[in-house]
Amino acid sequence: MASAAAEESATVNAARAKVFADFLHAPTAHCEVSSVDLDFLSEDKTLATELSSQPKFDATKPSLFLAEGLIMYLGAAVKLKLLKDVSAVAAPESVFVLNFMDPSESETAKKTPGAIEGGLSVDEARREMGTHGWTNLEFYRFGDEKLSFGRFPTEKFKPSPSFSFFIATKA
Repeated sequence: MASAAAEESATVNAARAKVFADFLHAPTAHCEVSSVDLDFLSEDKTLATELSSQPKFDATKPSLFLAEGLIMYLGAAVKLKLLKDVSAVAAPESVFVLNFMDPSESETAKKTPGAIEGGLSVDEARREMGTHGWTNLEFYRFGDEKLSFGRFPTEKFKPSPSFSFFIATKA
């Protein structure tokens, strides 16, 4: 029997596939893409077990791992498990792009139970990623000059730590 979290993941991936098909007219990927339905609370079904069942995934070759809108909902222990699980399957020279909420600078988050625990600070990200062999960490926030592309009204708003990203390379 599938867990509720795994069923929700499958629903999210199905909805994403529908958007790509119906609204984006099924754009052709420039590389192999593997979407994984996974309950990160499971000890038996891990990112490694699920990727090993993907015919096109080669654990010996560098890969791009993209996690958008995910880690901030996993909780304190599971967010670290995600970082560990991705690190375990990433070959050297792989790239990990992670969208996260940095609650350490948000007054709203500091007043919200669980936000600090579920979020990921830049310091915590540096420590955890360094522990798992990632280097060249670059951090960005929505609204930063490098992430604005001239569209973010910086004269009205400051860059937002609630919409942070890092890019890391596996050593």
